[in-house]
Amino acid sequence: MTCTRNIMASLLLTFACTVPLLAQKAAARTDAGSINSVEIAVGDVERAQTFYETVLGLKLEFYSDESNYGWFKAGGTTLAFHKAADQVHAGDTRICFSVRNIKSSVAALRSHGVKITGNIRELPGRSGLIAEFEDPWGNKLAFFKATQAKK
Repeated sequence: MTCTRNIMASLLLTFACTVPLLAQKAAARTDAGSINSVEIAVGDVERAQTFYETVLGLKLEFYSDESNYGWFKAGGTTLAFHKAADQVHAGDTRICFSVRNIKSSVAALRSHGVKITGNIRELPGRSGLIAEFEDPWGNKLAFFKATQAKK
């Protein structure tokens, strides 16, 4: 009987400590939805375009010589690419999540102590805003918020 009471007390204590923690985490969540895009660094932009168009059959939708940035559509997701500043390194990939409200999503990240790696900014040639951050292991992530097309 004592063993059963100890187990019950332990379960109640665990529950009592966990519920407030879960409620606290739920209060400061982002509104990340689907994966909007994956961005990769490439060493040679022309070679990358040839590879993704010829080998994988993707259609180039945008490219800017000025920013060395472009993207392909891959189903419902965008495969974006940019010219690497130096050599391409493993870990130069970024996953970008769609959000409804980029400012409140970034605020929620800050409330959890997440490392934000830049200001919210507009993407070149794309009608949207991006906010970049890192997960606890340094993986590059971002939020993307589509905006109205400029007229």
